[in-house]
Amino acid sequence: MFGTLSEEVEVKVSADKAWQVYGTLKLGDLAAKYIVDGLEVIEGDGGVGTIVKITFKPVRFEVKDNPNDEPGSSCLMKTTIEYDVKEEDAANASLATIDPFVALMK
Repeated sequence: MFGTLSEEVEVKVSADKAWQVYGTLKLGDLAAKYIVDGLEVIEGDGGVGTIVKITFKPVRFEVKDNPNDEPGSSCLMKTTIEYDVKEEDAANASLATIDPFVALMK
């Protein structure tokens, strides 16, 4: 089962300044830790106490000027993740989250 999660956030800095932070290799290294390539139940039945391994695939960050604000005063940042879950683990696909990446953008 293939899925995509995406969210856009307004950030109160210019696109240039945001890219100075988000376009660095350090962020790339951090994102690489979360590259999701699947979801595997390690232990449990999906309830409380279940241990899952989530492996991320493509993580994309986009930074662009905010067309609804004065130039240079804010930008729009968007992150998108794609994931692939084995059919036998499809019931746990809802555990995939974009929240850590949204927190980074904020």
